[in-house]
Amino acid sequence: MRTTLLLTVLLSLGCGGAAAEPVNSNAASDASDAPDATAAQSIVLHRDHHAGDRFVATLRGESQTRNLLTVNGQPNQDERLHVTIELVAEFLIQEVNADGKPTSTQVTVRSCTTGGDAAQEVLPPGSVLLVTAVEAPGEGSVTLQGGELNDDQRARLELVTSTHISTRGDDDVFGTTEPQTVGATWPVNAMVAAEDLSRIPTMSFNAENISGETTFAELAEIDGVPCQLVHSSMVAQDFTLSGLPEGSITQSSSLEMRMGGAFPLDVSRQRLRSRTEMAMRMVVQLPAPNGAIALMTITTLRAKTAEIHP
Repeated sequence: MRTTLLLTVLLSLGCGGAAAEPVNSNAASDASDAPDATAAQSIVLHRDHHAGDRFVATLRGESQTRNLLTVNGQPNQDERLHVTIELVAEFLIQEVNADGKPTSTQVTVRSCTTGGDAAQEVLPPGSVLLVTAVEAPGEGSVTLQGGELNDDQRARLELVTSTHISTRGDDDVFGTTEPQTVGATWPVNAMVAAEDLSRIPTMSFNAENISGETTFAELAEIDGVPCQLVHSSMVAQDFTLSGLPEGSITQSSSLEMRMGGAFPLDVSRQRLRSRTEMAMRMVVQLPAPNGAIALMTITTLRAKTAEIHP
């Protein structure tokens, strides 16, 4: 999917955030057949979808959010929320736009649970979802064929589905136009990242406060397919928020993202593995009577992994 990870993930998480682990291969290459790791290779992160594409995927998502309100240094309110989901499903790309980005996807559930040792069913096997994606900042939808999703189901599905399409692509932010060898590292495009992230309603980012890099980590086989394993990390600090109560002051804000992906050497194939983690922390001073100092600290940790089996 050619949607930018930055904008897509942040929009799908509300204003969520991350830090991530490398994607690990589950099969070793035969040395005689392995690609030459010393040769420079093109790095292509975006892979176009086509109407009619089918694949099975296992998607896992997790979100931890804490909103802590203190008044004169004393806790006044402490809200915490932990949400998980594991979705195994058959995906059918029904429609794409001119850039090969899915706009309509049918998802037939094989299993959908809360994940963990004491998993509970979120949707029964055989349930059919329709995911409609639109260009950000518009709102797409996730609907259940023959029924209605409740609030809990929607909240969990939002962790592993995206209803937003960006005009940017991952190559614009994290890629490089120069062929690279294994171990090579290059900086993220902070200017493009700032522009893309700033399309999120209520948030504004400055390129001077964004840093990060992408690494061509290794070559490995995933399910027998030769792949490039590529990792990216990015930190954005001191971004600004709008829509706060009048008189509010943002004291600090930081967003950390780490991503990993397994990209087949055959660029006509979709990425087979991906992991995205984000961590966001904001401290906002709120207006309070009688000279009191009220601080709202918002901490969000979110993660999503995908295993694709064409």
